Amino acid sequence: MANLRTAVPALVLCIVGPGFLALSIRNELRARALADHGVIVNAAVSGISIDRATDAGERLAYRFEVDGRAIEGTSGHLSRADLDVARSLGVIEVRYLAEDPSVSAATRAATGRTQIVAFVLSGTLTLSGIAVAMTLVSTRRRTAR
Repeated sequence: MANLRTAVPALVLCIVGPGFLALSIRNELRARALADHGVIVNAAVSGISIDRATDAGERLAYRFEVDGRAIEGTSGHLSRADLDVARSLGVIEVRYLAEDPSVSAATRAATGRTQIVAFVLSGTLTLSGIAVAMTLVSTRRRTAR
């Protein structure tokens, strides 16, 4: 029973950690693509709400048009000053990918710090899972002798 109590958390950590890392890498590649060759446009602010689900603070919803097609997006990680400007002007600067306009983000979103935290957290989860698994295997070998 003790082995099962250790094996399940190790398995969960070994699955969740790399999955979270893959998501972090995808978000980083998306952010770099937007920074490197994103098209800048002024988007109309369609709403600002508190993101209670993730406790990430306020979330800004925006809308812009590309080739007559309406694109909607959301952005978190904005400073209080940027949110105040967006609130008062009703406009926010957004970058989108020309090949896929649905990929967009506010230009002032502070995602760099968030990505660093995500990489550290995913690495920690993965290494913790490996450590627990190695401890389990080591304990099992010693008790099997």
